[in-house]
Amino acid sequence: MWWLNRTARDGNLWFADVPTDFYACFGHGGHEGMAVFPTQEIIVSWITDRELHLQNQEDGNRAFELLVSIRQLSAFRDQCQFLDRRM
Repeated sequence: MWWLNRTARDGNLWFADVPTDFYACFGHGGHEGMAVFPTQEIIVSWITDRELHLQNQEDGNRAFELLVSIRQLSAFRDQCQFLDRRM
């Protein structure tokens, strides 16, 4: 089953620190899964002993936020290299 990053019953996004177009599937209580970040052009899968949703939602949010940050830094680096070549 695929889960969308939508507003939960408490009024907050399920994963507050990642883009709203994020979606993921989780298996074995979040120990296995795959996440898609369309605007960041990231697809990631994992198998871990840590649960990344439900009881351990904060760890999942931190992990997904880190992936987005790394992608943004990579895109910024690529843009800087492009500008250096033009000068």
